[in-house]
Amino acid sequence: MTIEEIVQQSRDLLDLLPAQALARARERHPGIGGFAVFPVYAPVEIIHAAGLMPVGLFGAGDKIELSHAESRFQSFICSIAKSTLELFLRGDMNEFTGAVFSSICDVARNLASLVTRNVPGLYIEFLHLPQNLYSAGSAAYTRAEFERFRENLSRHLGRSITDDAIQHSLELYNRVRSLTRALYDHRRKHTGAIAASDLYAVVQAGTRMMPEDFIPLLEQFLEQVSLRKVRARDGAKVVIEGAFCEQP
Repeated sequence: MTIEEIVQQSRDLLDLLPAQALARARERHPGIGGFAVFPVYAPVEIIHAAGLMPVGLFGAGDKIELSHAESRFQSFICSIAKSTLELFLRGDMNEFTGAVFSSICDVARNLASLVTRNVPGLYIEFLHLPQNLYSAGSAAYTRAEFERFRENLSRHLGRSITDDAIQHSLELYNRVRSLTRALYDHRRKHTGAIAASDLYAVVQAGTRMMPEDFIPLLEQFLEQVSLRKVRARDGAKVVIEGAFCEQP
Protein backbone atom coordinates (compact mmCIF):
# COMPACT_ATOMS: atom_id res chain seq x y z
CA MET A 1 0.00 0.00 0.00
CA THR A 2 1.02 3.60 -0.51
CA ILE A 3 1.37 6.09 2.34
CA GLU A 4 -1.95 7.63 1.37
CA GLU A 5 -3.72 4.25 1.38
CA ILE A 6 -2.31 3.35 4.82
CA VAL A 7 -3.36 6.71 6.26
CA GLN A 8 -6.85 6.40 4.78
CA GLN A 9 -7.24 2.85 6.07
CA SER A 10 -6.23 4.11 9.53
CA ARG A 11 -8.72 6.98 9.41
CA ASP A 12 -11.49 4.62 8.30
CA LEU A 13 -10.74 2.36 11.27
CA LEU A 14 -10.81 5.29 13.69
CA ASP A 15 -14.22 6.33 12.34
CA LEU A 16 -15.65 3.05 13.63
CA LEU A 17 -17.18 2.64 17.06
CA PRO A 18 -15.34 0.14 19.33
CA ALA A 19 -17.80 -2.68 18.65
CA GLN A 20 -17.47 -2.08 14.90
CA ALA A 21 -13.67 -2.18 15.18
CA LEU A 22 -13.95 -5.49 17.02
CA ALA A 23 -16.22 -6.85 14.29
CA ARG A 24 -13.68 -5.75 11.68
CA ALA A 25 -10.88 -7.57 13.54
CA ARG A 26 -12.99 -10.73 13.71
CA GLU A 27 -12.86 -10.93 9.92
CA ARG A 28 -9.16 -11.83 10.31
CA HIS A 29 -9.39 -13.42 13.76
CA PRO A 30 -12.72 -15.30 13.95
CA GLY A 31 -14.20 -15.49 17.42
CA ILE A 32 -11.65 -13.20 19.07
CA GLY A 33 -12.97 -11.58 22.23
CA GLY A 34 -12.66 -7.85 22.86
CA PHE A 35 -11.49 -6.03 25.98
CA ALA A 36 -11.89 -2.26 26.08
CA VAL A 37 -9.02 -0.09 27.36
CA PHE A 38 -8.30 3.56 27.90
CA PRO A 39 -5.19 3.50 25.69
CA VAL A 40 -2.91 5.28 28.20
CA TYR A 41 -0.95 2.98 30.54
CA ALA A 42 -3.18 0.02 29.67
CA PRO A 43 -1.66 -3.47 30.25
CA VAL A 44 -2.42 -4.55 26.69
CA GLU A 45 0.11 -7.39 26.88
CA ILE A 46 -1.86 -9.14 29.63
CA ILE A 47 -5.09 -8.76 27.68
CA HIS A 48 -3.54 -10.02 24.46
CA ALA A 49 -1.90 -12.93 26.31
CA ALA A 50 -5.35 -13.88 27.58
CA GLY A 51 -6.48 -14.41 23.97
CA LEU A 52 -8.39 -11.14 23.77
CA MET A 53 -8.07 -8.06 21.59
CA PRO A 54 -7.38 -4.77 23.42
CA VAL A 55 -9.62 -2.13 21.83
CA GLY A 56 -8.88 1.54 22.47
CA LEU A 57 -11.56 3.71 24.06
CA PHE A 58 -11.30 7.42 23.32
CA GLY A 59 -14.89 8.52 23.10
CA ALA A 60 -17.21 8.48 20.12
CA GLY A 61 -16.88 12.06 18.93
CA ASP A 62 -19.97 13.19 17.07
CA LYS A 63 -20.92 9.69 15.95
CA ILE A 64 -23.51 9.19 18.70
CA GLU A 65 -26.07 11.35 20.49
CA LEU A 66 -25.60 11.81 24.23
CA SER A 67 -28.93 10.60 25.58
CA HIS A 68 -27.97 9.05 28.93
CA ALA A 69 -24.46 10.14 29.94
CA GLU A 70 -25.44 13.79 30.44
CA SER A 71 -27.44 12.80 33.52
CA ARG A 72 -24.39 11.11 35.10
CA PHE A 73 -21.83 13.87 34.51
CA GLN A 74 -21.58 17.57 35.22
CA SER A 75 -21.99 19.85 32.21
CA PHE A 76 -18.30 20.80 32.08
CA ILE A 77 -16.99 17.22 31.78
CA CYS A 78 -15.19 16.49 28.50
CA SER A 79 -16.89 14.80 25.58
CA ILE A 80 -14.40 11.90 25.62
CA ALA A 81 -15.63 10.71 29.00
CA LYS A 82 -19.28 11.42 28.26
CA SER A 83 -19.40 9.66 24.91
CA THR A 84 -17.39 6.73 26.31
CA LEU A 85 -19.93 6.29 29.09
CA GLU A 86 -22.72 6.67 26.54
CA LEU A 87 -21.37 3.67 24.62
CA PHE A 88 -21.72 1.53 27.74
CA LEU A 89 -25.16 2.87 28.65
CA ARG A 90 -26.47 2.26 25.12
CA GLY A 91 -25.35 -1.37 25.25
CA ASP A 92 -22.77 -0.90 22.50
CA MET A 93 -20.09 -2.52 24.68
CA ASN A 94 -22.05 -5.67 25.54
CA GLU A 95 -19.96 -7.68 23.06
CA PHE A 96 -16.84 -7.01 25.12
CA THR A 97 -15.48 -9.23 27.86
CA GLY A 98 -14.79 -6.17 30.01
CA ALA A 99 -12.91 -2.90 30.27
CA VAL A 100 -9.98 -1.50 32.22
CA PHE A 101 -9.43 2.11 33.28
CA SER A 102 -6.66 4.01 35.05
CA SER A 103 -6.27 7.46 36.57
CA ILE A 104 -5.09 9.38 33.52
CA CYS A 105 -7.28 12.28 34.69
CA ASP A 106 -9.79 13.08 37.43
CA VAL A 107 -12.75 12.07 35.24
CA ALA A 108 -11.20 8.78 34.11
CA ARG A 109 -10.59 7.94 37.76
CA ASN A 110 -14.34 7.96 38.34
CA LEU A 111 -15.41 6.52 35.00
CA ALA A 112 -14.74 2.94 36.07
CA SER A 113 -17.09 3.21 39.05
CA LEU A 114 -19.76 4.90 36.93
CA VAL A 115 -19.65 2.08 34.38
CA THR A 116 -19.68 -0.54 37.15
CA ARG A 117 -22.71 1.05 38.78
CA ASN A 118 -24.69 1.51 35.57
CA VAL A 119 -23.68 -1.65 33.69
CA PRO A 120 -23.42 -4.21 36.51
CA GLY A 121 -23.09 -7.26 34.25
CA LEU A 122 -19.81 -6.15 32.67
CA TYR A 123 -16.39 -6.99 34.12
CA ILE A 124 -14.66 -3.70 34.97
CA GLU A 125 -11.14 -3.19 36.33
CA PHE A 126 -9.37 -0.10 37.62
CA LEU A 127 -5.57 0.04 37.83
CA HIS A 128 -4.12 2.11 40.66
CA LEU A 129 -0.84 3.18 39.08
CA PRO A 130 1.91 5.01 41.02
CA GLN A 131 1.86 8.78 40.86
CA ASN A 132 5.56 9.12 41.70
CA LEU A 133 7.45 7.15 39.06
CA TYR A 134 10.78 7.91 40.72
CA SER A 135 9.88 6.34 44.04
CA ALA A 136 11.97 3.33 45.05
CA GLY A 137 8.81 1.24 45.38
CA SER A 138 7.05 2.30 42.15
CA ALA A 139 8.24 -0.68 40.06
CA ALA A 140 7.22 -3.27 42.64
CA TYR A 141 3.89 -1.51 43.19
CA THR A 142 3.15 -1.43 39.44
CA ARG A 143 4.07 -5.10 39.07
CA ALA A 144 1.72 -5.99 41.93
CA GLU A 145 -1.13 -4.12 40.22
CA PHE A 146 -0.47 -5.92 36.94
CA GLU A 147 -0.36 -9.26 38.75
CA ARG A 148 -3.65 -8.46 40.45
CA PHE A 149 -5.21 -7.65 37.08
CA ARG A 150 -3.76 -10.83 35.57
CA GLU A 151 -5.19 -12.99 38.39
CA ASN A 152 -8.61 -11.31 38.28
CA LEU A 153 -8.85 -11.59 34.49
CA SER A 154 -7.78 -15.25 34.63
CA ARG A 155 -10.44 -15.95 37.24
CA HIS A 156 -13.08 -14.16 35.18
CA LEU A 157 -12.17 -16.07 32.00
CA GLY A 158 -11.76 -19.39 33.77
CA ARG A 159 -8.32 -20.00 32.27
CA SER A 160 -4.76 -19.12 33.17
CA ILE A 161 -2.65 -16.44 31.49
CA THR A 162 0.75 -18.08 31.22
CA ASP A 163 4.18 -16.47 31.45
CA ASP A 164 4.98 -17.75 27.96
CA ALA A 165 1.89 -16.07 26.53
CA ILE A 166 2.79 -12.79 28.23
CA GLN A 167 6.37 -13.04 26.94
CA HIS A 168 5.06 -13.49 23.38
CA SER A 169 2.73 -10.51 23.77
CA LEU A 170 5.55 -8.39 25.18
CA GLU A 171 7.68 -9.17 22.14
CA LEU A 172 4.88 -8.14 19.79
CA TYR A 173 4.06 -4.88 21.56
CA ASN A 174 7.74 -4.02 22.02
CA ARG A 175 8.07 -4.35 18.25
CA VAL A 176 5.13 -1.96 17.86
CA ARG A 177 6.84 0.53 20.19
CA SER A 178 10.17 0.18 18.37
CA LEU A 179 8.58 0.91 14.98
CA THR A 180 6.58 3.81 16.42
CA ARG A 181 9.73 5.37 17.87
CA ALA A 182 11.48 4.91 14.52
CA LEU A 183 8.64 6.71 12.73
CA TYR A 184 8.71 9.67 15.11
CA ASP A 185 12.50 9.79 14.94
CA HIS A 186 12.39 9.85 11.14
CA ARG A 187 9.84 12.64 11.12
CA ARG A 188 11.92 14.62 13.61
CA LYS A 189 14.89 14.45 11.23
CA HIS A 190 12.81 14.83 8.03
CA THR A 191 9.84 16.99 9.01
CA GLY A 192 8.30 17.02 5.56
CA ALA A 193 8.22 13.25 5.20
CA ILE A 194 4.82 12.81 6.83
CA ALA A 195 2.23 15.17 8.26
CA ALA A 196 1.76 15.03 12.02
CA SER A 197 -1.97 14.37 11.60
CA ASP A 198 -1.29 11.42 9.28
CA LEU A 199 1.29 9.93 11.64
CA TYR A 200 -1.08 10.36 14.58
CA ALA A 201 -3.89 8.59 12.69
CA VAL A 202 -1.70 5.58 11.88
CA VAL A 203 -0.36 5.25 15.42
CA GLN A 204 -3.82 5.66 16.98
CA ALA A 205 -5.27 3.06 14.62
CA GLY A 206 -2.99 0.55 16.30
CA THR A 207 -5.23 0.67 19.36
CA ARG A 208 -8.00 -0.79 17.18
CA MET A 209 -5.93 -3.64 15.69
CA MET A 210 -4.28 -6.84 16.82
CA PRO A 211 -0.52 -6.30 17.07
CA GLU A 212 0.03 -9.15 14.62
CA ASP A 213 -1.82 -7.06 12.01
CA PHE A 214 -0.46 -3.68 13.08
CA ILE A 215 3.25 -4.59 12.90
CA PRO A 216 3.28 -5.32 9.11
CA LEU A 217 1.33 -2.10 8.52
CA LEU A 218 3.86 -0.07 10.55
CA GLU A 219 6.79 -1.75 8.78
CA GLN A 220 5.33 -0.94 5.39
CA PHE A 221 4.50 2.61 6.46
CA LEU A 222 8.03 3.22 7.76
CA GLU A 223 9.54 1.83 4.57
CA GLN A 224 7.33 4.04 2.38
CA VAL A 225 8.01 7.15 4.47
CA SER A 226 11.77 6.51 4.46
CA LEU A 227 11.79 6.37 0.65
CA ARG A 228 9.88 9.62 0.24
CA LYS A 229 11.95 12.49 -1.16
CA VAL A 230 11.51 15.66 0.87
CA ARG A 231 13.02 19.12 0.77
CA ALA A 232 14.55 20.69 3.84
CA ARG A 233 12.14 23.17 5.40
CA ASP A 234 13.33 26.64 6.32
CA GLY A 235 11.05 27.26 9.27
CA ALA A 236 11.38 28.53 12.80
CA LYS A 237 10.61 26.17 15.65
CA VAL A 238 7.71 27.38 17.80
CA VAL A 239 7.13 26.61 21.47
CA ILE A 240 3.64 27.22 22.86
CA GLU A 241 3.27 27.57 26.60
CA GLY A 242 0.75 28.93 29.06
CA ALA A 243 -1.60 28.11 31.90
CA PHE A 244 -4.42 25.65 31.28
CA CYS A 245 -7.81 27.35 31.25
CA GLU A 246 -10.80 25.26 32.28
CA GLN A 247 -13.31 27.76 30.97
CA PRO A 248 -14.68 26.98 27.48
